[in-house]
Amino acid sequence: MTSRYHRGAALLLAAVPLLALTACSGASHASPAPPPATKHTAQRGTAPAEPDLHEAARPALALVGEWIPEDFTDAPTSSGYFWASAPATGVDDRAPGRHLLQIACSGNGGIVVQMTAHAPYKKVTCGDKATGFPYTGAISAYVGGAAANRGIVAWRILNAT
Repeated sequence: MTSRYHRGAALLLAAVPLLALTACSGASHASPAPPPATKHTAQRGTAPAEPDLHEAARPALALVGEWIPEDFTDAPTSSGYFWASAPATGVDDRAPGRHLLQIACSGNGGIVVQMTAHAPYKKVTCGDKATGFPYTGAISAYVGGAAANRGIVAWRILNAT
C-alpha cells in the first residue's frame, strides 16, 4: 500500500513529460532566426484564416523596399512585419545620428503611426507606397492597425549616409 505522499509524487512525475512536451511544442509562434545584423520581429495579430505570416508579408516587404531615399543607406538596421489587423505594435530603436522609419501596408484598410507619445497620428493607407518618418537619435513609435484591415504592415529603419 502506498502513502498519499507517494501517490502524489507518482502523479507529479507522470505529468512532467506532458509539461515538457507542451513547453517544447512550438506553440509560442516564435519567428525563425533573422538574418545576421538584422533585428527582425514578427507578430501574430487577430486576422482570421489568414495565410502564413511570413508568406503573406511579401507584398508589404516589396512596397517598403521599392523606395530608398537619396540620403539613406539601402541596408536596414532593423525591420519587421505584422498583421495589419493587430491593434498596437511598438517600433523602438536607439542609435546616434539621423534615421528613417519606413513603413508600408499591403492589402486594404489603414494604419496609424505615432512617432512619440505627444506627436499627432499620421494615417498610412494600405496598398499605397511606403511612407517615411525621419528622426534623430531614438524612436519609440506606435503603429496601430484595425480589426477590419486585411494585409501586412512592413517596416524598416534606415541610417542616413
